[in-house]
Order: sequence, then structure tokens, then C-alpha cells
Amino acid sequence: MQQSSSGVLVSLIMIIALAAAFALGIRYLGSGLTAAALPAPTATVRAATVVGPSGPGPRSGSSGQSGGSRVTPTPLVAPTPRPHPTVAPPPQVKVTMATSLGADETAATPASVFPASLPQVYCVATFRKITPTDQVIVRFMSRDQNIKIWAATQTDFKPPISVPSMDVSRAIYLSAPFNPGKYSCDVLLNGKMAGSAPYTMR
Repeated sequence: MQQSSSGVLVSLIMIIALAAAFALGIRYLGSGLTAAALPAPTATVRAATVVGPSGPGPRSGSSGQSGGSRVTPTPLVAPTPRPHPTVAPPPQVKVTMATSLGADETAATPASVFPASLPQVYCVATFRKITPTDQVIVRFMSRDQNIKIWAATQTDFKPPISVPSMDVSRAIYLSAPFNPGKYSCDVLLNGKMAGSAPYTMR
């Protein structure tokens, strides 16, 4: 009876061992089939985006891309300088018309419009600078007809000075009758126009 029990135990052990071996064989076989069915992994290469340094694009005269059009720089044109206004120098002689005279032959009552009934009008010439050798001519002109009415020569109008002087006034008058119209008193210094005073008779 004891021998029969031992034989049963040995049989159970063998059955368990065979079952374990069978299970391991099936597991190994399944792993092999799975490995054979799956394809081998392949490496995927992705193109990288190349980023260059930030900054301004291509400058004038260079192409931004290979084969691009060449940009020719436009030459800078300097602005034309504006001419400075020419300031006319003050007249050498200031000429003033008046109906009466003040001290040192200055114009006491300067005016530019006079009644034609006046007995006389004065032409006062104030020289910025004058010398004893300067030649002076004073003439009354009709601006309507562009003709000379009367002229005072060097004998009639000679500044009584013996040395060069500044701001010297000398006067000469024109007597009636007067006709209505536009006139002027011109002063020539050494043959050139040095000053003029237009006036009107009404």
C-alpha cells in the first residue's frame, strides 16, 4: 500500500512538470511569432529648419538670394542751396520833399503830395558822406512825361564844406507855377543816381 502511494506521487510530479514545460513552450512559441510578425523599426529623419541670425536683410548692391536681381544704389543728390537774399545798401543820399525848412536846411514839413497852388516846394538832400570834390546835380523830373523840368548844376548847388562830412543836408527849391501830375526830385552824385523822392502835385 505504501508503494502504491509513492507511485501516485511520482506520477503527479511528472504530470505537473510536463504541464509546466508545455506552458513554457507555448509562451516561447507565442513570443517568437509576435517578434516575426512585427517589422523592424526604421529611423525617421525630419528636415530641420535652419534659422540664421536675426538682422536686416540684404543691403543695397547685394542680392538677398542666390540668383536674385542686383539692386543698384541710387546716388544721393545734394539739395540746391537757396541764394541768400541780397540786402540793398542804404542810399548814399536821402531825398525828402517839403514845404518849409528847419535848422541846418533839414525838411521841417516833409510830404509827398502838395497842392498845385503852393508858391514853391523844397527838395532836401541829406548826404551820408560828402567831400569837397564830389560833384552834385539835383534835377526835377516829370514822371508822367519822363522829361526834365529843371536841374540845379554844381554852380547852383554846391555843398559849402571844406572837409569830408557825414549826414550833411542841403536844400534847393522849385517855384510856381505847378501843373498837377507826378514828379520826382533826383540827386546825382559824381554822375550816378544817388537818391530820389517822388511827389505829386494836385
